[in-house]
This record gives sequence, structure tokens and C-alpha cells, in this order.
Amino acid sequence: MPVPGHQSLPLSEIGDYRHIQVERAGLALGAFINGVDLSSVQPAAVYAEIADALWRHHVVFLRDQALSAEAHLALASHFGAPEKHEIFQADTRHREISILENDAERPPEINVWHTDVTYRERPSL
Repeated sequence: MPVPGHQSLPLSEIGDYRHIQVERAGLALGAFINGVDLSSVQPAAVYAEIADALWRHHVVFLRDQALSAEAHLALASHFGAPEKHEIFQADTRHREISILENDAERPPEINVWHTDVTYRERPSL
């Protein structure tokens, strides 16, 4: 479903995807990925297309996804080896999954944001 203010591009400009639909989020960067249910582990071709969209658009948004821990780790493993973050709270069964909470009782820790560990000399991605 198109989002007001967002521009869809012809496939020739965004890639020829067979497993996902990609819609540009803005003129500078970002894209919405639709047409895929990541609630279960998917074939490698699906993750390869998501990775391609990330490289092309620098940021991707996957809306309305209810990921199991296994599906979350399967997706993450296509971008590097999942690992426990040294600062953030982790899931009790899957230490590689960080728990980020942001509500009235748990405001965001704005001084500790880089969950992607891009500050490291050799980040995962």
C-alpha cells in the first residue's frame, strides 16, 4: 500500500526483485520493504534481496513483522554474525538479541544508541 509522501520507482531504478517489493521512502535514502513475511525463516534469496535493498537505499523499513527469535537471528545472520551487545539488555534465551525499550517508564538511552556497533574498528555489517 503506498504511503502518502513516498515515491515508488520503476523496477529499473530500484532493482529487479522477485521475492520482495521495494518502495523508496524519500529522495535521499531509505526504502520500505513489503510483500514478505519474515515471521519464519526464509530462503537465502529473500535475505539476499533485502541486503541488496539495504545497500542501495542505506536504510530499510520492514513494517508489521512479528519475528520469532529464530527468524530474527536468521535475518540478522545475513548481515554478519549475531553477537551479544556489550551494553544493552539481552533476551534471556537468545543472548544475541538486544532488548530496546522506549516508553514512558523506560525512556530511550539517547547517549548509547549504536546498536549496530558501527563505532567498532570492524563492525559486523
